[in-house]
Amino acid sequence: MNTLSISQIFSHFSLYQKNYLSIIQDAEQYFTPVTEAFIELWPAGRHQLYLGDLLQLWLSEKWLIEKTHSSILDTLSATPQQIHQLKKDQYIYQIAGSNLSGRNQAKVWSASQQDVVSVPLDSAFKFYCIYKGMTRPQKHHINSGKFLKSAI
Repeated sequence: MNTLSISQIFSHFSLYQKNYLSIIQDAEQYFTPVTEAFIELWPAGRHQLYLGDLLQLWLSEKWLIEKTHSSILDTLSATPQQIHQLKKDQYIYQIAGSNLSGRNQAKVWSASQQDVVSVPLDSAFKFYCIYKGMTRPQKHHINSGKFLKSAI
């Protein structure tokens, strides 16, 4: 199974959006590892995020950070859908924080800058709860296929 980087995902993001439903239903595709994608919250520990996790969180708009401003020219010349896209600029893929200290940091992919940016978060716990509430395919489907191949 290949490991993806965040920049690789966003260089083919429209393809992932188009195939979203098949990705989140197929355990082998869902659990494709993504480099440096995780949520680490003290005291809950560190949890690896996979391609399917990130797509669910981003496409449901639950792990996006709205752009605080855009240029007047961009806003005046944009359609309502483009304005919506301008606002949804930063896609969270890594969160590190502590409920005790309140220090919370995220790494995001900035669509406008086409690069990784670090941003402070008010609360990492909110994002952790959203992550824990997701539905994932069963991982045993991946291993059962390997088991059947080795049995033959």
